[in-house]
Amino acid sequence: MVIDEGTVLYDSFRITSGEVIYRDFFQFQGPVFYYVYAGLFAFTGPSIAAARALNILITAFSATLIGLLVRRSLGPLAGAVTAVVHACLLVPMYPYTSPHWLAEAFVFMGIYLLVTGRSRANREVAAGASLGLSAFTVQSLGLPVLVGSILALAITGVAQRSWKESLIRAFRLFVGALLSIFPFIIYLGVVGALDQMWYGTVEWVFNHYPQGQTDAMTQGYGAYLAAFLALHKSVGQPWRGLGTIGLHIVKFLPVFTIFGAIVAGVRVIVNKWRQRFDYGDLVIGSAAVAATAPLLLGITRVDIVHIAFLGSFGLWGAATAFQSLVNWKLRFHFPVLSIWIVVGILVITNFSGKAVMTYRPSRQMQGWRGEILKLGLGRWIDTNLGPNERIVTAFGGLSYLYIRRSAVGFTFLPFGTPGYYSDEQWRKLGIQILKTLPPVVEVTQEQWLQVTQRTPELARRYQLYNIQDRYILLREGFAPHK
Repeated sequence: MVIDEGTVLYDSFRITSGEVIYRDFFQFQGPVFYYVYAGLFAFTGPSIAAARALNILITAFSATLIGLLVRRSLGPLAGAVTAVVHACLLVPMYPYTSPHWLAEAFVFMGIYLLVTGRSRANREVAAGASLGLSAFTVQSLGLPVLVGSILALAITGVAQRSWKESLIRAFRLFVGALLSIFPFIIYLGVVGALDQMWYGTVEWVFNHYPQGQTDAMTQGYGAYLAAFLALHKSVGQPWRGLGTIGLHIVKFLPVFTIFGAIVAGVRVIVNKWRQRFDYGDLVIGSAAVAATAPLLLGITRVDIVHIAFLGSFGLWGAATAFQSLVNWKLRFHFPVLSIWIVVGILVITNFSGKAVMTYRPSRQMQGWRGEILKLGLGRWIDTNLGPNERIVTAFGGLSYLYIRRSAVGFTFLPFGTPGYYSDEQWRKLGIQILKTLPPVVEVTQEQWLQVTQRTPELARRYQLYNIQDRYILLREGFAPHK
């Protein structure tokens, strides 16, 4: 169980329960993921199993598309190995439900439609729609790729000395993107959430999001790799060695994107000179560079998990670089393919070995509710509050969102980074607490100070109650049930 998954699925369930994203609760990502999973929960209820099953389908779909794209470069066997590496190396870096996996699937669907569309108008509009949905899922991925793809199509027309073709093809992509996001814009406008969507996904991201990323930025590119390596110290050989190699492969995969883009660019120029223009490499190269640029420039989080989210573009980059080697000397085909296959075998062997080792311990787990109730804070809340009483949770209690609804519209309260929220958001949080007066508020002293500075009347409504070194506030007059 991880906190981030709990927050995104909880927000999806809030939509199922009648709340409106942005208007009724704060969110800084696009709405597509939350409405997709809200639709799922409308049929299954707030099911962790259903959410993860859907995530498996999404990541499997992405792996298939990536394999098909690599197949263009190195053949079907290499494509299959690439799909295996995505499924057994990249996805296990974060084997939980996340908007990033859905955004990746939309991006590769758009790229695949462009590369295989042969300039057909319906394919390009559909590709634009897919990239638009990605932009409305994770802005830092979908939006740069959409812009990069539009520029690639425009350049294609210019290279073919047809300004009309250049504009038409880029326009098709743009129209497709607008068609896919327009329903969300209309809906959010009708329910009065459009201004808050702009604030959360644009203004807040630029003004406050970086203040919450200092932990990763301080460590630099590949942050938390050491923590992942430390987890392997208790694992026996050869799994420890294989895991270590795999982690370093993940770290450097986005770098291969740059190599692939350079090779693809050179190949486009050479093919143009030889009158054999193929815009597929230009489209994929532009999309790959656009997707990884925010990460490599340090604009987005640079930790090892977010690197894994973009690792597939590195797989494409490596395939493209190897293809040029094979095209240069055909005798390199067998060694290159052998290396590719060996990497795939090692990855799936390591994945399978770890799956076997963790099978018995995983069977001994008590299910998602039971595991959360092993945590002291979750157990205390569940024991001492009635089933209909709602809570405010901060960093320590977020896992409990799998079980019980929160009382306020902020799923995540920033821990140790007060600048992560604006003054207005802290004020709104205080007003929401004051309005609902939940019996238990779990915050740090620093968080409570941020709230009470802007809503002073809260200070006399709650009293401190310390449970296992947590800063718990009980509403004045509330007595725990047990």
